[in-house]
Amino acid sequence: MAGLQTAPKPSTQRFHLIEPNVRLIYAFDMHVAGKLFSVSLAAVEFEDKSATTELTYTEQAFFFGPDYGADSRTEGTNGLLNQFASYSETIR
Repeated sequence: MAGLQTAPKPSTQRFHLIEPNVRLIYAFDMHVAGKLFSVSLAAVEFEDKSATTELTYTEQAFFFGPDYGADSRTEGTNGLLNQFASYSETIR
């Protein structure tokens, strides 16, 4: 996140579809220092796989500045998903 003075913060989130145990569809925007820099539409899908559940995350993001883009968003999202996977292992 070179060039950013503060960490990005989700500002507005709206769920468009919640299907328990199947999928979530939602939109969100993010701001840095009070300025809009991205808007996204995302889906989280869940599929039973024998003894586990497979999670698939899909995001279409639009970025409004040069300081942050798809690579940074992918890195941040993967970090959050890895933390979630680690936590999930502790509650089995």
